[in-house]
Amino acid sequence: MPRHPAKHAEAVSRQVKVAEEYINFIAATARPIALTLSAVDEATARDETLQAVIEAMQTGRWHDTAQHSRVNDATFNAYKQLKDEVTIGTTTHVILRETRLVIPRELQRQVVDLAHEGHQGITKTKALLREKVWFPASMNSSNNE
Repeated sequence: MPRHPAKHAEAVSRQVKVAEEYINFIAATARPIALTLSAVDEATARDETLQAVIEAMQTGRWHDTAQHSRVNDATFNAYKQLKDEVTIGTTTHVILRETRLVIPRELQRQVVDLAHEGHQGITKTKALLREKVWFPASMNSSNNE
């Protein structure tokens, strides 16, 4: 235990603040310009599978998805396999996979359409998307209901 707990608490608080600033920076720079971070945050809040992922990340209890009836198991398992690569913010509850913004299911089509607007060709469009955003292929399947 440190001799000066107040200073130690201040250092931890600073580390948390720096981490949060980094997460916010990555989330802001990874999103398509025509899509607001608040829109991603709100869509994430409505996505029951992503909410289960956030809960699992916060509690470390990845095995408790059975209690969520509307969770897409394939999508959840994709996140479970990558649990060491995903992060969430504390002020915005967006999810990052390393330095890429996770796009909720309801916004995926919009993000792909926005990427195609530049008419850069399929290869460049896919490369741009893969650099900035991420969503598992299983997200395109329907939810287990």
